[in-house]
Amino acid sequence: MQSAKAVTKEKPETGRARVRRLLIRRLNDVGLQKRHGMKAEAHLDMLGRLETKLAYMSEVNLNGLADLVIAKAENERWPKEVTILQFGNRLQLPPPRRVDYAVSVMRSAMGKQALAGGYHVELLDIARRWGPPPSKYEIGQLQSRSIENVRKHDQVMARAQKNVASRDDQHWLAWYLGLKEECEAILSEATGEVS
Repeated sequence: MQSAKAVTKEKPETGRARVRRLLIRRLNDVGLQKRHGMKAEAHLDMLGRLETKLAYMSEVNLNGLADLVIAKAENERWPKEVTILQFGNRLQLPPPRRVDYAVSVMRSAMGKQALAGGYHVELLDIARRWGPPPSKYEIGQLQSRSIENVRKHDQVMARAQKNVASRDDQHWLAWYLGLKEECEAILSEATGEVS
């Protein structure tokens, strides 16, 4: 007869639990204290927001983030929340639909123009990096990059059909198609239309 423990399947760890285990617990274990002048309740609120906002990160990147925060901590205190989030975004960008700014840009008139102009994937890519709205010059660069990406897509697809696509080709194609899918999902959620 199997034990109850063997019969029950372990639930996979949630992203929030992973952040708690690999980042928050580790930083507490090395002795980082709440920021000077911050109330305990505000510190706990910050930790909860970090759990939510960084839940997308992989185990490897959370370990790297913990190393970075420990190295940058001043006077054995937690850095500001925004600093930790910026470090996290540099290590691993969040999925586009989790970046309110990126969603806002894509649902704006600029996003609609980008879709019509064929450079929506490139706009989403820079919007999720938290940049300000692109200037006319930057939009021109996005349009040029879009032409290059379409050309590269066609070349990689041709190599894939011949079974000669490199690993770099496959990674690029997965990135490009994934971002394109995210972009189309954001835009279809805004209009209620499925593309």
